[in-house]
Amino acid sequence: MNSTFMGIEIGKRGLMAHNQGLMTAGHNLSNASTEGYSRQRVEFVTMEPLYAPHLNREETPGQIGQGTLVGRIERVRDELLEGRIVAQQGGVGYWNTRDKYIKMLEQIHNEPADISVRAQMDKFWDSWQELSLHPSETAPREAVVQRGKTLLDSVHEQ
Repeated sequence: MNSTFMGIEIGKRGLMAHNQGLMTAGHNLSNASTEGYSRQRVEFVTMEPLYAPHLNREETPGQIGQGTLVGRIERVRDELLEGRIVAQQGGVGYWNTRDKYIKMLEQIHNEPADISVRAQMDKFWDSWQELSLHPSETAPREAVVQRGKTLLDSVHEQ
């Protein structure tokens, strides 16, 4: 036999579950402009039904429903995009490790500052900058040619 207040209890469960849904919707609205926030969604589930035995019905559970509950609150996300982010995380580690070892090699094989390829390349680009400021003069043009030759000599020596 069912309780007198069973209908009220079912209504109460439904109101409580939907109240949680409204609170989650409010949470989504208040955090809509927050960087990195992902929307949440409420998943409703039915409660386990009651078995009411009768002579004219087969004996299976699920004869009387008991309402709904909040099963879980889940984060709405793009699984494909999340999978790609996770896959790229390994690549970031690879390139960070490679960068670390290249910097170590640069420290081991440190060139003298005045004759290094880097210093010659900086001078070469500075001469191009000077030529862009004074394109009609011949001295900046000759400086570009001379610094280019010096850069090539530095590269060949390495």
